[in-house]
Amino acid sequence: MASPNTSVSSIPKLSTDIYQVSAFVESIKQKYIDIPEDTLYLGVYGFLSSIFSNLIQNTTIMAAEYSQEAIPTKAKFERNIVAHALSLGINKIYANPAELECILVLPETPLLANMTNNRFVLDKEFAFLLGDQKSYPYHLDYDIIIRRDKLPNGSYVYSARYDLENGINFISDITNPYLPAIGMISMNGDNMLTLNTIVRQVNHSSIYKKITVTNPLENKVINFSFTDQLAWFYVEVVENNTTHILTPVYEGLYNNDTDKEYINYMFLDESNIRLTFNRDSYQPRSNAEVTIHIYTTLGAECNFELDHYQLLKPLISDRFNYDSMYIQLESLSDSQYGSDKLSIEDLKRVIPREALSRGSVTTYTDLNSVFNSMQTEDAKMYFLEKVHNQIERLYYSYLLLKDGDNIVPTNTITSKVIRAMFDGISRDAFTIKPGAIFGANPSTGEISGLNKPSNDDLEYYDENSFLYMCPYLIVINKYPFYVTYYMTLMNYTKTLYFEYINDASTLQFVSLSYYAHRDFYTDPDIFKIEVVATQNINTDFQMVIYNDAGGIQECKFRMFAVMLVHDDINDTDTPVRYLEARLKSYDEASYTYTMEFQFTLNDIISADGTYMGVTSGLYAIGTSKDTTYSIAPNIRLKLFYVAKLDDVLPNARKYGENMQEDLDDIIPGLEDYTLTNIYNAGDEGLDVFYDYTDLNNSYIEINADDKFSYYNYTIYKIPVVRYTYLNSEQRFRKLFKMIDKRRRYIQNVLLLLEDSFGIDYKFFNTYGPSTIYNIDNETNIDRVNLSLVFEVKFQVASEKSYITAITNSIKEYIEDMNYITDLHMPNLITYITNLYREQLVYIKFIQLNDYNSLHQSIYKNPVIDGNYFVETQTVPEFININTLDNDYPDIKFKIVE
Repeated sequence: MASPNTSVSSIPKLSTDIYQVSAFVESIKQKYIDIPEDTLYLGVYGFLSSIFSNLIQNTTIMAAEYSQEAIPTKAKFERNIVAHALSLGINKIYANPAELECILVLPETPLLANMTNNRFVLDKEFAFLLGDQKSYPYHLDYDIIIRRDKLPNGSYVYSARYDLENGINFISDITNPYLPAIGMISMNGDNMLTLNTIVRQVNHSSIYKKITVTNPLENKVINFSFTDQLAWFYVEVVENNTTHILTPVYEGLYNNDTDKEYINYMFLDESNIRLTFNRDSYQPRSNAEVTIHIYTTLGAECNFELDHYQLLKPLISDRFNYDSMYIQLESLSDSQYGSDKLSIEDLKRVIPREALSRGSVTTYTDLNSVFNSMQTEDAKMYFLEKVHNQIERLYYSYLLLKDGDNIVPTNTITSKVIRAMFDGISRDAFTIKPGAIFGANPSTGEISGLNKPSNDDLEYYDENSFLYMCPYLIVINKYPFYVTYYMTLMNYTKTLYFEYINDASTLQFVSLSYYAHRDFYTDPDIFKIEVVATQNINTDFQMVIYNDAGGIQECKFRMFAVMLVHDDINDTDTPVRYLEARLKSYDEASYTYTMEFQFTLNDIISADGTYMGVTSGLYAIGTSKDTTYSIAPNIRLKLFYVAKLDDVLPNARKYGENMQEDLDDIIPGLEDYTLTNIYNAGDEGLDVFYDYTDLNNSYIEINADDKFSYYNYTIYKIPVVRYTYLNSEQRFRKLFKMIDKRRRYIQNVLLLLEDSFGIDYKFFNTYGPSTIYNIDNETNIDRVNLSLVFEVKFQVASEKSYITAITNSIKEYIEDMNYITDLHMPNLITYITNLYREQLVYIKFIQLNDYNSLHQSIYKNPVIDGNYFVETQTVPEFININTLDNDYPDIKFKIVE
């Protein structure tokens, strides 16, 4: 008989093992049931033992499994994995739909027939089926309302706006309800209205439910499913003629926007969601009508080219009664910016990295993780530790670039500079303008700045040594003595934002963007801004008057740009300078004006790096006086379009919500002109230079030359590019875009960095002598941009055409940017032989640079491998194929017949 005083220590510990659980149950029975021990295993007692043993085992297993859901890497349920991701700020649980800039064309005659009270609504639910290989549905973000108004002079003008009041599109970035002015062209005997807008690749579906019961437990939860990838959804509830828009907030997460009503949701699996009304926000009652609006997309599948794509379709709608109406779409861009949502497996990989970083970048691993998106096929960022101590942690970020099929020839050099190379000398600094040339002495290898070299000098250095160019503006500050870098050879396009339209004017002008650039080879000191403006009506308003010789005598359309300084405290903009555009070209067929602003920069940067001097091209507010000015980055810009019409309208140059502003106060001499439109450059504003000071770090030494009685300056870590590579404006523009894309990303990452962190942005050595690699474990190789010679024999003479393919295969093998490693010619020969075994009798290595065939391998120096500090202070190198002047690879073949 069991004793009621059985020691607790004798009771087995609870586990998932069925035998131990059974023993645990038996010990409890023996403690509380005073019958013989054998009897406890029989009848109802044995039945209860079996039931409770299995129940406890299942409960223990379930508790153990569910406890693992708190660990992201062990979680199995999608709803928990998504919760982990959202709690860490990972928002890519949704897909981004591809978008397309386009022109919509509507015929005027059927449009008028379909108008009600001079109002026509273009249905956002109408699907444009686009694509060459497969048709994908694209939709407007919002309904577009087109109005037709009669002016006092008897003519009619059309205007268009988005209906932002009829539903919210969370995936749209449209905030201004007004579209650019409607264009008008003649086609097939009818006037055609043209609208510039955006369509997105989404499917909009809705699920409707009416609350018919009063029990809150029954109307609290709604489940729904979807196909494709979810882009966004929201819930609309209509109750007592009041509409409630409920923002989705994931179950268990805090709602940051307390002003908006919300609903909780949870992923049951990849295509099913459970909605739960929250009492703390809003819960519908009986007879409420609930509509779930679901937007799905195909994501990255719809990123494809649409070159001048056109689509003509009848306009059909379930919401509006269109009669004999059709619409035409013409593409202005590719279908782009679509991205897929992260899969559950992707989230599992991302979550630990994000959890480790704690919303910041604090370790070397964090750096590599956060820059994964920048590691593309044409650019790699390679990090080396620069300084790591208790005070600061700095990293070099070396950039390896590919332009098409060729590696961009770059380097980070140390060079001597003489005072004569300084383009500007001021009280605070010395300035070296972009395009400074540096050459390596063919005998000693020492690099020096070349002051106004002749063409013969340039040719000599390029053929016998290394010739570099720096694309940056270099500023040597005197107090304290340090070097800073600025990108001034700008080349970018930014969106123009519609701000104001003068409805009293029949003539309007449409502009979408502006192009800002500064050209090194043509006008290096001139900053240019190009804007294309198109009339809204395809009618000749005699804006351009020609002389007898056919040249333009007068342009009655003028464009002005006003620079404004923003006051953050009072949130006001104050105009400081204005400039006028010149008519660069005019297209009579489309009534399109290409206007260009110009002003001259002196490349003198202020001591604090916040201003650059403008010497001409800007006018003082309210005057016609050309004045100097110090222009800051991100300066706000407004464009004012004025036209000389037949009759000057009342309040012709008044604008603003209450017509409080007067353009005459800013720009004089516009008495005969009418203000038609205002556009602005957005909060980003106009940039005339980018500051790389925090990203490109160099240091400088000064030494007196006793022999010639002047000072030598030695600048360390100068980012340069091969001189002959930057031989065109196109090359400058492409280089600018490649390095600036990473600059902007680095600056975003810097927001996550701890204060002690820093990134030093430099170039790989892909053109220059090696300090890392040696040839056959002897001396360092003379240059990392290789010239190769091979001997080949083909099976038949006609297969000589494979030379190009073999060349490309050799180049691809050596220039795999995913692997920075040694190079062994026997491995290369084996690779090519296997790849072209049906065409080749043999291929034999003959020469590498000036080394004969006895030198077969390029190795990384042992001193670099064994000394981490030396490696971090050494510019990383990439073995690549030298590029000839015609952009072909420097690979030659001796063909044996």
